Amino acid sequence: RSQNGRWEARSAALGKRKYIYLGTFDSEEEAARAYDRTSIRNHGFNAVTNFDISEYDNEMAALIASGASHSSSTSSVSDKSSTS
Repeated sequence: RSQNGRWEARSAALGKRKYIYLGTFDSEEEAARAYDRTSIRNHGFNAVTNFDISEYDNEMAALIASGASHSSSTSSVSDKSSTS
């Protein structure tokens, strides 16, 4: 949880010791689902998710397709060693 009371979501950048900042969310569930979608984009069916991956069946093809063309340059990246 961030200092302003909202939930933050971050994902480890592929092959790097850095985080991709996904944003702040009003609820823990929204933050967890943002993480899940990013994980599915990056890892496809092998993604480690907070919720059962079958909950994303309707979006799976689009998420995986966007992962192939999605660049982390659109997201903020920070060192894992930094504190929040």
